[in-house]
Amino acid sequence: MGVNHLIESIQLMSLNAISDAISQSTRSTAVDLYKSLEQTSDWLRADYSVAINLLEANDEWFAARISSAVNDAFHSSVSEHFDKTGDDDGQQKKPDSDSLKKASLSSLSLVSKDEFEDWLTANVAVKYLEAELGYELNEVRLILSFLHHKAYDLKDCPVSPNTIFRSLKQSIETLEIPTSPQALVYKLYSRHLVQPLRDMYKSLMLMAKKEELNYKPLIAPVKNEMLNTPSSSPNSQSGHAGKAASSFNQHNKVPEADDNEQHFYEYDDDLGLSGASLNDEGSRDGHIAVGSSINMLGQEVQGSSASQSTGRSTTSIHTLDTLSKLNATVAGGGALKQPSDTSSADDSSYLVSAISQLQQAHIQVDNLGKRKLRSWLEYGLNDSPDVHCTIASNELELIDVTDRFFEVIIDKVGVSGLLKKWLEKLKVTILKVVLRDKTFFSDVTHPARQMLNKLAKLASSDREDHKRLEKVLDRFIDRVIVEYDDDEHAVEKILRELDQLLERQALAHKRNAERIARAYEGKQKVADARLRVVEDISSLLSGNSVPVVLLELLDKAGWREYLALVLVRDGHDSEQYDEVFKVIDLLLSWLGDDTDQSDKWAIELEMELEAPSLLELIKKELSISGLIGYESILKHLEECLFDETPPLMVRVDHYEWPFDKTEKEIEELSLGQKQDSLSSYWHKRILAMKVGEWIEIKDDQGKPRCMRLAWSGRISFRFVFVDSQGMKDEDISLDDLVELFKDNRASFVENDDVPLVDQGLHQMVQSVYEELASQSSCDVLTGLLNRQAFERALEQSISGVISNHTKAALLYIDLDKFSLTNASYGHNAGDALLKHIAQLIKSEAVEDAFCGRLGGNEFGIILNKCSLETSRDIAKQVCESIANDSYSWEDHKITSTVSIGLAGFDIEADSSDTLMRKAGLACESAKSQGRNRVVEYQEKDDDQIKRQDMLKWVNYLDGDMDELLTLRCQEIRPIDIDGVEKPHYEILLGVKQNGQVLPPGLLIEAAEHFNRMAKVDRWVIHNVLLWIEANQKLAAKSSGFSINLSGNSLNDDHFLEFLLGQFAVSSVPPEMICFEITETAAITNLSDATEFIRVLKRAGCKFALDDFGSGLSSYAYIQKLPVDYIKIDGIFIRNIANSPQDQALVKSINELAHFMGMKTVAEFVESHDILAVLREIGVDHSQGFGIKKPTLLEELGSYIR
Repeated sequence: MGVNHLIESIQLMSLNAISDAISQSTRSTAVDLYKSLEQTSDWLRADYSVAINLLEANDEWFAARISSAVNDAFHSSVSEHFDKTGDDDGQQKKPDSDSLKKASLSSLSLVSKDEFEDWLTANVAVKYLEAELGYELNEVRLILSFLHHKAYDLKDCPVSPNTIFRSLKQSIETLEIPTSPQALVYKLYSRHLVQPLRDMYKSLMLMAKKEELNYKPLIAPVKNEMLNTPSSSPNSQSGHAGKAASSFNQHNKVPEADDNEQHFYEYDDDLGLSGASLNDEGSRDGHIAVGSSINMLGQEVQGSSASQSTGRSTTSIHTLDTLSKLNATVAGGGALKQPSDTSSADDSSYLVSAISQLQQAHIQVDNLGKRKLRSWLEYGLNDSPDVHCTIASNELELIDVTDRFFEVIIDKVGVSGLLKKWLEKLKVTILKVVLRDKTFFSDVTHPARQMLNKLAKLASSDREDHKRLEKVLDRFIDRVIVEYDDDEHAVEKILRELDQLLERQALAHKRNAERIARAYEGKQKVADARLRVVEDISSLLSGNSVPVVLLELLDKAGWREYLALVLVRDGHDSEQYDEVFKVIDLLLSWLGDDTDQSDKWAIELEMELEAPSLLELIKKELSISGLIGYESILKHLEECLFDETPPLMVRVDHYEWPFDKTEKEIEELSLGQKQDSLSSYWHKRILAMKVGEWIEIKDDQGKPRCMRLAWSGRISFRFVFVDSQGMKDEDISLDDLVELFKDNRASFVENDDVPLVDQGLHQMVQSVYEELASQSSCDVLTGLLNRQAFERALEQSISGVISNHTKAALLYIDLDKFSLTNASYGHNAGDALLKHIAQLIKSEAVEDAFCGRLGGNEFGIILNKCSLETSRDIAKQVCESIANDSYSWEDHKITSTVSIGLAGFDIEADSSDTLMRKAGLACESAKSQGRNRVVEYQEKDDDQIKRQDMLKWVNYLDGDMDELLTLRCQEIRPIDIDGVEKPHYEILLGVKQNGQVLPPGLLIEAAEHFNRMAKVDRWVIHNVLLWIEANQKLAAKSSGFSINLSGNSLNDDHFLEFLLGQFAVSSVPPEMICFEITETAAITNLSDATEFIRVLKRAGCKFALDDFGSGLSSYAYIQKLPVDYIKIDGIFIRNIANSPQDQALVKSINELAHFMGMKTVAEFVESHDILAVLREIGVDHSQGFGIKKPTLLEELGSYIR
């Protein structure tokens, strides 16, 4: 069959199939719409009825209209083909880029709320179909591109969902189907079209196969790159199931292909990526030298021990190259622009000499701290005719990197005034150092780098009295500035003198900490002794009538204190303590009224013979002890003993220490001894802390402080921490410290002594990443979160509510009658008003709230840690604040109101989708009730149905999980391969039902909501270890297996013990297991996650941070999580080939991870174009349908070579 004939056959088959599919889908949509009528609000039922009638009466009209549109798209492409080729054998010509541009759903503008909603609902349906039909749609695109000699994308392909829905949208508008049911109409159409379109695409693929079309090489000519497969397919998601739909799904969902379709998916022979190791630490071109690696601080380390000593994978990135690339990324607006070769051997001596001449000429050096180095240098060269020098491009980059380095240290790290002064004086000299020796940024032993670090340590004290130190160091710095031009070793000479100062400083800090520890140890001993004394006295006196004079001797005269001092000095079991305590016993027997009358004469004789010496003993000991005020009490005691004055008696039920704060201390000690909650993990971990361990605690404003344990009480369970100067910083009880760790306000850290230069380098990377991340998550007009980022924040908040058992709510805010503002004052006024309203909304939101712009004139607020009552108050305040405000535009005052829908989080049923739907419905209700009000969502029958569905899955999970669940796996491969290496596999979950393996989406969501996810994780781990033990030869052919862990497991006190127990009884080495935790779960349970990772890494396991980039987290969090791999969220990968913004963000994440000593894995790698961009960026590993489809774990043997 010729090409022309094949094109005609494909067109005819496609038109017939689409016509039948549209006709059938229209009828099915009408039926489903009718079924939903009973659950629809009364005020919407009329619109739904109109839509149902129009759909039922026009199914054939819809089919004809859409088939005609597809036919037009075919004819347009064929005409272009014949115009350019003339016959079947004509040469391919690349069409002009302008001819490829075509209106699509994604190109609609955000003009007003209604237009935005129209676009959004149709676009969601298109994206759903593109996801469900990803592989087949991409193959069809390639086939038609080959036949028509035109590079189609997913938007302009004649049979794509976008082409179909563009015509469907026009048809719906022509029939004037009401707006309210349109979202559901598009959704139902998309669901009903999945199978008919899949069947049509497969038929088209079969036609191409029979004709043996070699269409793939023409589209993807790059050697050893993947064949194009679609982006955004949920069936190809690596990691947890349904990540795009729900952050709760912890295991991947991928429906298995039929056996007879297997040939469509296996590309190993073509890709040249088979069987590579995730654990490979080998070289990557242009990055690492043989036999060496570079750790996270840029230091070169010889041999393989570096990786073991740091506890994480070493990276081959060169620090200066990294910094230059990041600068190039920012300067190029995120484009993959390579910087100049900063490692070239160009001689910068002329530039260094010119800088020195400018220094000697004092060209505004004193004000340099306020100016950039480049502008200072350019000004100096222009203003000094005697100084001649041309600055090369690579030198300009070095100047910019150095300038950025100092800016970050001063502004971001937050140095003290004294250190800031020294840094500004040294700025030009350090630039000369960098120009002469580019290893300053990569070599931690570099003298100039050490000098800055040591200056920072000397200036680290918060005390203001630095006069002596300041004078000494001013002289040192002046010497460096003056002597460096003639003596490159001037810095090294200064280092020796700085070391002497640091030794003295370290000794002083050590003594400070020791003094505090000794003071608290003494206080502990005294408090302990007082407790023992009170217990002994109470056992003697309680339940008896006691002379008041004896109680006065104990409490007021100080005999009780003397007892405590003797106990501290000599011990509780000493003869000295027994002798002093017997004084109380003797006095009680002599003066008490419980004496047997038959022994009275003997007691009186004993008292007559011993009382004088006893009184002398009491007087002597009290006077030696320095106690005062006892004389009058001793006189009264003497009267009772010798003058036969009957003492006043009082009954003592329980003796206490009643007079001063010591009683409170004893009370705390007693509570500490009686604690019955010391079995929790955090109690055990904190009690196991050793003196010298560091923790980081955040204050109420979120500002972190690093502190070192100086002392811990054995009985009081109190912990005293000191700062880096050895000064007391915090005295915390055990329970309070446990709560800080549980609330993620405290975490263990290695130490607080991160060198200044390293802090600056990390902050440089962080600032670029956060800037690009902010760009990708912020709405350009208002500065609030965009819809995509807001929905990610909502998923993160839901996870936090489930893990921490807190309350939260969602506000859906609609700016009333916004279209009138646009119509009356113009779109510029409308934009200005939106910005103003956004700021008002943000100002009314509480701390930890997320604010976002959801659409044209719609906003949202996520209120974390807020009860429903508090959320109501906040919503009303927002409503009133906007209503009482007026915005000035030119000569006009614009007043506005908002309608707000409020939905509280239901942890038993809600996902981000359901919460948005609930809040949106409540907002619509507020508008229908007259606007300018707050309406709270009321639960409906479908909420109860979903809850019942979830409970059904919970019942399944509480039964036999072996009958319910099965294991699958998906391969992860390096992007660049050197030789044949072992593959690595991620373990995925499947649900067995009616002889099929189904996606676990609903099961996972139910397990997350009802705290069964840790049970699922335990089942997975147990069965994976059993499978590896039973298939040792097969497992040995892989480098290991990755297992997903949920936030529930990280929050489970006993899960870590379970894991360690599993490894203890299993023969599987922990090194074979890599645990994956999502970014959202890790940040929600930061302290738990950090400690969990630390313990298991010590056992040999590896860790990957999954879905990175989707949780709105800061770069600072990564520094606290000692993971080995960063898995970049597929949301940034699926469109990376066509999105400069995604390219910039992925590039910054990749550089960031490499800088931290971590490797990167890209998910959703499904096309040649995606792989090419990732290779250019330098991402390490890839995962997705283009690499390997998931398979049952039990069938893995047939895939491993």
